[in-house]
Amino acid sequence: MKSAAVGFALLILALIALPLSSAHSPQLSNEVYAFSSQSKAKQSLYLEGNQSGMEMFKNWSIVIVGQGNYEVVENGSVLAKGYSSSSMVIPEIFNVSKVSVDVFFNGVKYGFNNITIVNFLSSKSLISVSVSSYMPHQSQFLTVQPGQSHALMYQDWIAYFSTSKNESYSIIDNGHNLTSGYVQGSKSVDFNVSKGGASVIIKIGGKTYSYPQELIATVPLQQYYGHTAPKAQFTLSEYIDFGIHVLTDASIGLLFAILTVGAWVISRKNRRVMQMR
Repeated sequence: MKSAAVGFALLILALIALPLSSAHSPQLSNEVYAFSSQSKAKQSLYLEGNQSGMEMFKNWSIVIVGQGNYEVVENGSVLAKGYSSSSMVIPEIFNVSKVSVDVFFNGVKYGFNNITIVNFLSSKSLISVSVSSYMPHQSQFLTVQPGQSHALMYQDWIAYFSTSKNESYSIIDNGHNLTSGYVQGSKSVDFNVSKGGASVIIKIGGKTYSYPQELIATVPLQQYYGHTAPKAQFTLSEYIDFGIHVLTDASIGLLFAILTVGAWVISRKNRRVMQMR
């Protein structure tokens, strides 16, 4: 199995090397990616560097292109290390249900995080969607669950997507198409909704998530309710990064259900504020 994976990756490297051999400069740009193969089904899966939440077979070929020192780490354990003079293939077999692999090459980290190991490709796409809103230059976030109406939100929204397959999405506000595209793995999308009130619909992978008749605050909540907001706990970048990583976790549905109950659910008359430094 391992030799088949190596052979497949070497074939890919040979195809890549063809145009490079005719180039004037022999210098290769640094690149790290991975293939996994299923010889019986004659299938292969591909991962780009820093891709997460995807499916792979257990037989991997980690490809390093360029010159420099490298180190391959799985869940904190070093699997391989050395020096690449031009390009090389590192075969690995992962007999686990989930794996996170980091490749450090020339001081740059290429992560393959929260990868599900499968024996065959699933016919169903796993999809998770959540939204939050914020006000520029403020450190407060408001969130709402699909189907919940008349929730107080800010005008600037972030949609967090997580899919196990390539899926198309579209975001609609009050009947107007705001943005559309494709997502595979994890992705966050920023968009602005109507000031007077928003009815947002998110369509992805044949599923529809609706946020009807939400109320839009145009001032920070401490002005809206006339009280002082609590001390900041997170920065904007930390919160967005947290949201993306949470989406790639298999327990995303349960976690967001917990987060939106109690302190994280802000009703129409009693919204609670989450602050960030």
